[in-house]
Amino acid sequence: MKKALLMIGGEYHPFETCGRILADFLKNYGTAECTVTSDREAFRKLNGYDVVIVYTQGGKLSKPQEKGLCDWVAAGGAFVGIHCANDSFVANERYMEMVGTQFSGHGPVCEFAVNNATRSTRSPVVSRASASLTSSTSANAGRRPTCTR
Repeated sequence: MKKALLMIGGEYHPFETCGRILADFLKNYGTAECTVTSDREAFRKLNGYDVVIVYTQGGKLSKPQEKGLCDWVAAGGAFVGIHCANDSFVANERYMEMVGTQFSGHGPVCEFAVNNATRSTRSPVVSRASASLTSSTSANAGRRPTCTR
């Protein structure tokens, strides 16, 4: 099983709860054993990890934290940025260049219909959904930062 560092934290979302759900999911499906933390100092010591998963929003990395993460990824470490990872550490130029996009706002909220054609009982998500439902969301707008290197 892979070893993952799952970095959580920020505003607007229940990062701790969702981080634990993701870590449990990855472990239960035999994908990865996660160390869940909000301590950005963990980016300075990534030896032994196969993947870094960033589920954060806002904040700023110190130069050594940014260097640790970005050097590790540049050397072949796997990086997964989830949801608002592109709204994290926006003052850190090298991190933003690595992520490749920056969140710039939500679009208008719109409703859409979902028809569950299969109602699979094997999926823990789909098995709980009704045959049809209405949901709403907004499109996330993003922009690609100017690369300076």
